[in-house]
Amino acid sequence: MGATSSSEPPKTKEKEYHRFQDLFRSVCDGKPDSKISKENFVNHFPAEAQGLTSRLYDLISASGNGQPVTVDLCSKTLDRIARTTTSSAQVQFYLKLFSKNGEKIAKDDCLELLNTAYYFHSLTSSIKFESTSKDETTLDVITDTILLQAGVDGCAEWIDQNCPDLLTGMHLWLMKKLNGQDISSQSTTLATIPDGCILNGILWWVLSSTFPSMYSQPSNQGSASNQTHAGDKQSWTSLYTSGEHGLSVNRFQHHVFSYRGPTVLLITCEDSYSFALAVDTEWRGWNNIMGRSELLLCSDVSRVQST
Repeated sequence: MGATSSSEPPKTKEKEYHRFQDLFRSVCDGKPDSKISKENFVNHFPAEAQGLTSRLYDLISASGNGQPVTVDLCSKTLDRIARTTTSSAQVQFYLKLFSKNGEKIAKDDCLELLNTAYYFHSLTSSIKFESTSKDETTLDVITDTILLQAGVDGCAEWIDQNCPDLLTGMHLWLMKKLNGQDISSQSTTLATIPDGCILNGILWWVLSSTFPSMYSQPSNQGSASNQTHAGDKQSWTSLYTSGEHGLSVNRFQHHVFSYRGPTVLLITCEDSYSFALAVDTEWRGWNNIMGRSELLLCSDVSRVQST
C-alpha cells in the first residue's frame, strides 16, 4: 500500500512552546531561535517580582553556557521549573535561586525572597492584611530563625519540616503568570485584625503554611467540586481577644465554646514567650478531651518552631 497523506499541516517547532506562548509573544516574536533580552523578560512581570524574575533570567542565561537566551533555551528551563511539583522541591529551588552560590543564602536575599513570597501568597489567596509595624519584626525573626540552619540545604529542611507551604503561593502565582493566566483581577478580601491582637499578616501567612489545610482552606462542602488548591485560603475570624473581651476564662468560654469548627489560639506570656494551639475540633468543657489527629502546638511562635 502506498503512503497515506494527511490534510493536517506538519507540526512546527513553535508548537512545542505553546505552554508559555503568552510570555514569548510578549518578550519577542515567539520563534524558537528568537533572542530574549533581560529587560524584556523582567518587564513582562510586575515590579514586585523583579528580584525573582531577574534571578530567573540569570539562571536561564547560565544554563546556555554563554549563548544568548532564546525562546528554546528559556522554554527548557521554565519547563523544568514547572515540573517542580512538591513543596520541598520548590523550597530548595527558590532558596538556591536567591543564594549567591547555591550553598548559602545571605540575610538580605532571604528577606527579599520571603517578602516576595508573602506578596504573591496574598495575591493567590485573595486575602490582604493591613500592614503594621509587627509585620517587619515578625519577618525579621522568621528570617533569622531560618538562617540559624546550616546552608541552603539546612534552611530548606527547616522550612519543609515547619512551614512546608511557605513558598507555595509564590510558585503558584509564577506558574499562572507563565501560562498566561492573569490573577490580578481576582477579588481580594481585606482581613481585619482587632486592636491588641498579636496576629499580623506575616504571622498568619507563616501559621497557615504550618498548620494542616483544614485551618486555612475554605470548605467546599456542597460545591460542584470538592477539590481545593494550594493557593486557596481564607482569613481567620476573631472569636475572642483578651484586650477586647477581658482576660477571663468565663469570657473565653462564652465566646469560643459555641463555635463549631477548627480554631487557632494564640497566647503571649509575660516573659514574651508565645505559642499557638490549633484545635481541630470544637472546644468542650475543661474535663473533656479535645482534638484529633490534626491538633498541633507551635511553641514560641516568635520562632515558629513546631513541637
